Amino acid sequence: MEIREYRKDCIIVELSNTGHRVSLYLDLNAKAARQAGFNVEVYTSSSAFDTDEFQVFKNNHPNIKITPLSSRWFNSSESTSNQLRLFFLQAMRVKKIKKALKHEKDKTIVFNTFDDFVFGFCFFTTTRDIQLRAIFVSPKMRMMKGLGLKALKNVVTTTLFYFASKRFYSSKSILIIDEIFDSYIDNSKILDNIRDQVRLINDVGEVDHIYDQSDNIDNKTSLTILVYGSLTLRKGIEPLLKSVTGEEFNFNIEVILAGSPDKEVLDLLNSYVVPKKVTITRHLGYVSQKLESQLFNNCDIVWLGYSKKFVSSSGVLYQAWSAGKPVIACSHGLIGARVKKNAAGITVDIDNITEIKKAVFLLGQKTYEYEKLKSNADIAGKNFTKIAFMNSLLDSIYA
Repeated sequence: MEIREYRKDCIIVELSNTGHRVSLYLDLNAKAARQAGFNVEVYTSSSAFDTDEFQVFKNNHPNIKITPLSSRWFNSSESTSNQLRLFFLQAMRVKKIKKALKHEKDKTIVFNTFDDFVFGFCFFTTTRDIQLRAIFVSPKMRMMKGLGLKALKNVVTTTLFYFASKRFYSSKSILIIDEIFDSYIDNSKILDNIRDQVRLINDVGEVDHIYDQSDNIDNKTSLTILVYGSLTLRKGIEPLLKSVTGEEFNFNIEVILAGSPDKEVLDLLNSYVVPKKVTITRHLGYVSQKLESQLFNNCDIVWLGYSKKFVSSSGVLYQAWSAGKPVIACSHGLIGARVKKNAAGITVDIDNITEIKKAVFLLGQKTYEYEKLKSNADIAGKNFTKIAFMNSLLDSIYA
């Protein structure tokens, strides 16, 4: 085993236990920091500390100290539907993290998911004794016309992000994975002078390549659709089920739901009447890395039909492509833009059941078009690898 002397100290802050935040961003962040010569400590919420996801992280990084933060503000779930509550919650989180870090000197502080603090970060005060770095995963700000409520909200959040970014003194200290937001920064009069602090990098999503020959999808007269991750109604589970329920296809359909569901999804599933030729397979709760790989490698397509309120991207998209699987995705937002750009799936109006049925029917035929989408997905997946993501971290926040 390699013994390495670490000459620099780094604290990575991650409050959540959701899969991509921990198994991808935090895991790769910690590996990059250690490769760059940092001794790493992780701060997380006490509610996330004892979860299965963090237990896996602990097992993979036995030499990293993990400190649980007990304040209720770190353990409160965010409500994006109430913007004022969100601003207040994040302001209180900043106040508490300032207290937790007040005695730290000569350290690099990395916010693994800056989304948890960004709108209250204007209240963060520090000296140059510590270096601040962050990954801003899902910025919602976009170019908008008019003077409506959405435009006003956009101006407020943009202004808050501007003041948050002024707390970062170094170039390339805030990483983003959203090219639409990157373009917005270039064209925003509010953000035009923070360009140097913000750097666009590719997102990451990669699964291990395994294949179960006993479940060879090419020999089945069926279509297996995977819905993966946090299972909420915003993921378009209801229109998907309506689409496969309302019409008799000439092939069998299996819908696999894998991840942690909220109450609304559980209520939907309990009321759902399974029709002929449709099977619902449930893997509800924590999904192990082994099962995750099996699901992605052995499905036919991956569902990413997010509601129109969701405009960001999803790591599930790149996991699907890394396994060479095309997607049925919402036509709006960053997901829709990336699917169209890479021609690695079919985009649909999520409110149009007829469009969804046509996409399901087309992919279920396993024709040349399906094979072409699979090939494009495999090519696209090579741009979102773990190695590429780590190299981006090493070239920016750990340079």
